[in-house]
Amino acid sequence: MQLKIQRSQRASGLVSKSVMFCVDARIHLTAEERDNIQKYRLGSQVLYSSEAAKRHAEAASGEHYESGKSWMRGIYHAAAARMALSITVDSLQRGQRIECKDLNEVLDAEEALKEACQSLRTYLLLAQTFDGGELVWDYTEMEPRLVSAPALSAPIPAITHAPPISAAPQPQLDAPAMAAAIPAPSDAGSVAMNFQRAGAGDSPLDALTAWWSSLTNEQRKWLLIVGGIVLLILLYEIL
Repeated sequence: MQLKIQRSQRASGLVSKSVMFCVDARIHLTAEERDNIQKYRLGSQVLYSSEAAKRHAEAASGEHYESGKSWMRGIYHAAAARMALSITVDSLQRGQRIECKDLNEVLDAEEALKEACQSLRTYLLLAQTFDGGELVWDYTEMEPRLVSAPALSAPIPAITHAPPISAAPQPQLDAPAMAAAIPAPSDAGSVAMNFQRAGAGDSPLDALTAWWSSLTNEQRKWLLIVGGIVLLILLYEIL
């Protein structure tokens, strides 16, 4: 297993230019690791969830649906949680892009991805120990002592040459937080965090233009669906 990270930067904004720090991340697995991930159904396991995704997921789960307004807020937060970035094992194999104006947030995101990959590696190794073997603990002393344990299978061979990262899809990222169990869309795309962070340097029009242009077709579809639902509910309340 190898995690390949490529750093870059670009200018953003139509009028007032600001620097966006970018990270393209991709995980490379051996054939055995890919088979085990499919066997244990870990492809949809969330490795990284942005702070925005966590906030919307918590708000959606905490909404009460007795009234129309609460129901509307729950629908909005549920859709927003799907549009915010969550990196899964499958999406990281395809490649993910992280963009943020705050350099510290990008570095924290790198650390979160490295820790998540280490956790995934540990999971795969521990799963191999569930092979019918016995664990024997000795409690004759003050401290318990493991006297017999099943041996791990041969280590998974390392990848000698990882292919270069090509132009990755354009998902974006916010501040890191480890795996919140938020369902990711099937294309594992992500929404740019430009709009969330643009207030510090860009005009509102620049921020809105950059945010909309960075959305994928799937995310735009969800946004239009949510907007249509909100409009219908408002018309219903007015009429």
